[in-house]
Amino acid sequence: MPLLYDMALLMLLYATGQGLTHAQAMVGTAGVSATEFQPHAAGVFHTVLAGLFDAESARVVDEADYATEVSTISTNQLAVGHIIRTSRELGLPTDWLAPVQAGLDRAVREGHAADNPAA
Repeated sequence: MPLLYDMALLMLLYATGQGLTHAQAMVGTAGVSATEFQPHAAGVFHTVLAGLFDAESARVVDEADYATEVSTISTNQLAVGHIIRTSRELGLPTDWLAPVQAGLDRAVREGHAADNPAA
């Protein structure tokens, strides 16, 4: 079990790190330094993203209770689509986002558009 935990936590680390690096590159195209952007990224991480690590978020997964009125799969599908489009316009790679978009697209096709992305 410890090895599985290690792999899962490394996955979380790499996904978060890749997202931060991409965000820094996005604002960098407008001449904003990573140092200048960092407080904004940290603010989102400590407020919005912290909610992903609370007991309620874990309960949703454990109980497969995916009903939500905020941040639905369709909302996230649109957001990731905008990120991909903007990134391409900025000349940034989007290949690492393609599987995310594909998973959201599949979930919408399968009738989960109104569900929590944890579905």
